[in-house]
Amino acid sequence: MNSIGELPEKQMGLEIISTIADRLSYKRTSDGRNCLVIVKYYQPISQQQVQTINLQVKTDITVVEQVLQWSEQLDALPIPKPIAMQCKIALVEGFTNAVRQAHKSLPVSTPIDLEIEVRNNYLKLKIWDCGQPSLIEEINRELKTTKSTLSRIAAITIVTIVVFLVLWLRTSKIGNL
Repeated sequence: MNSIGELPEKQMGLEIISTIADRLSYKRTSDGRNCLVIVKYYQPISQQQVQTINLQVKTDITVVEQVLQWSEQLDALPIPKPIAMQCKIALVEGFTNAVRQAHKSLPVSTPIDLEIEVRNNYLKLKIWDCGQPSLIEEINRELKTTKSTLSRIAAITIVTIVVFLVLWLRTSKIGNL
């Protein structure tokens, strides 16, 4: 794998997201955009107030590093570390799906909005894209047909390795060459 462009395509990404998510939906919003909502429940470590963080990025796969840096805010919150890592993976998968699928024919300037809402016992990730409404039906169909547990586990393992590799390269001298 030489570039982010070689990451798994949409179906594997949806399998990864559906494996991580406890609740998952992809719907058209009243403002004419699509919104992927990923909910992950967890046992609270401590009581906390609702926290919401937002980011808007352009339709460019190279800003995935910016998305990862933004998601590192989760590390400072009182949530289990494995849950934070799973949500980062789902966020990156959702973002890359928006760029590659929903926005594939749209200008780079088209925004993708990201939101993470942290509550006492769950995280809610939202990713808004400007894709065609027909994409909602296609993705919802794919979500319903995602079945293979072994392929899900393999996909999570692959993406986890890729995310850790990206993070490692970013912090190592090799990444600066």
